[in-house]
Amino acid sequence: MTSALAPALIIIVSVPLALKLVPRNGVYGFRTRRTVESDEVWYPANRAAGIAMIVAAVVWLAAIMLVPEVIGTPYLVSVVTVVIGLGAIGVAVLVSLLYLRRLLTSVEEST
Repeated sequence: MTSALAPALIIIVSVPLALKLVPRNGVYGFRTRRTVESDEVWYPANRAAGIAMIVAAVVWLAAIMLVPEVIGTPYLVSVVTVVIGLGAIGVAVLVSLLYLRRLLTSVEEST
């Protein structure tokens, strides 16, 4: 069975972001030039990114459990689950960036 370590770690580091427990910092979180400028952008952007990453990791875990039922070759199972997992992470990053763009537009309109 393919290791669930990567998606489990993604969930572990994403939960505090989704719960708005991580203050602005130089190391951890959805860091862009705009997110680190203010708490008004940091917390909602990191919450959205955290949720998106949790969903992506759950999709990856589901692939780890379900793909072996469909594909019999162990090597191919590993490749397919990693591709699904990384694809889900890519979608989560894209969703996070799109949300940030919408958030910044909203913040700029309110000022």
